[in-house]
Amino acid sequence: MLWLIEISVYTAYMYLFVLSSILFKPSILTLLPFFIYCIYTTWNLYIGCKGKIINNIINKAVLTLLYSFFCLTSFYLIHTTWKKYKNSIIYRLILLGFPIYYYSAVKIAEKLFDCKDYHTIFFPFRLLLKH
Repeated sequence: MLWLIEISVYTAYMYLFVLSSILFKPSILTLLPFFIYCIYTTWNLYIGCKGKIINNIINKAVLTLLYSFFCLTSFYLIHTTWKKYKNSIIYRLILLGFPIYYYSAVKIAEKLFDCKDYHTIFFPFRLLLKH
């Protein structure tokens, strides 16, 4: 049952990302807070995982920055391509597939970084319980 909640949350999260990318024009006021959010969450997301890759501070910093730049680039590309390609079925299918790509990436990262099952979906609750 937890997998269903996980898929539902990731789906809502990704569609919120796509919708935000379409609606909000990329500017320093939109991109900087988003970039900081990506760095913060990515850095803290894999705390508690046992993988050597993610527990090496340099590797973690590089992966965090690369992923955060990827998110920023995706935001920018969706916004700048939406008006031109919004009527393209292929373009819409790519955007509709975002939850699948994200879910797959999360599961691969959990295995690669030697995390417990459902590690990522419990991330917000770990942050709340710390305080």
